[in-house]
Amino acid sequence: MLRLVGVCFLIGAAGVYGLNAADPPALESLERNRGIVGEVKHHANSKSAPYLTIEIGGLTYTVRSYRKEWLDSLRGALTRGDTATVWGKEVPNGWYQVWQLQKRDSMVVRYADRVASERVNSERSRLLAEVVGGIAVLMLGVSAVRSLQPT
Repeated sequence: MLRLVGVCFLIGAAGVYGLNAADPPALESLERNRGIVGEVKHHANSKSAPYLTIEIGGLTYTVRSYRKEWLDSLRGALTRGDTATVWGKEVPNGWYQVWQLQKRDSMVVRYADRVASERVNSERSRLLAEVVGGIAVLMLGVSAVRSLQPT
């Protein structure tokens, strides 16, 4: 049983580590869209970080963060009918992840800030993966030692 749990921990650690191995996209590689802001919605559920969906120029963009004050200020800065320019990357559900957002001459979300935030989150996840991986190796080691002992 210990061996099975250890293998599961090891697979989980490898998955978390692998998901955070990608570097943020270069600003030049992101799709740029200038359009009218439509609906801005706040979503909070227990399965992931709270996030905003923002409609700009007919496309849906998302920004996620556990920092409620930041999401609230972002939501307050964007009102229906504003003109905004957004740099985003398409995600599997067809929406776009916001990497930079500008409203008129004001930068609402800075690319450099998003990259720094993503790097901090990736480092935290990598550290967690390393700790879980270490526990997995320990469990597998204990299981191997137990299997070598005579019964």
